Amino acid sequence: MPCIRCGACAQACACRTGAFPTSFTGSPVRKICACQEYHLFDCIECGCCAFVCPSRIRLVDYYRYAKSSIRAREKDNLAADHARERYEFRLAREERAKTATAR
Repeated sequence: MPCIRCGACAQACACRTGAFPTSFTGSPVRKICACQEYHLFDCIECGCCAFVCPSRIRLVDYYRYAKSSIRAREKDNLAADHARERYEFRLAREERAKTATAR
């Protein structure tokens, strides 16, 4: 059953993260940005929100998935940044070698 926007999860949250189903609207990218904006990583995954949900939404499962997606995206971004730095260093090294042999 979809969220009925009753706010019971917000009242039951021990951490008061603000990361509730009503907070995440729009595209998946916006949802992930919203998760970070609403301090999803402050959630201790106690399950109080899911327990009081009249729609029986398994909120903790969604939060865990969102956290893992964010971590995976950050890991991929770090790997891409590292690869870009290595590539730029290689180009600079080749340019230095080219100017050294031209002398």
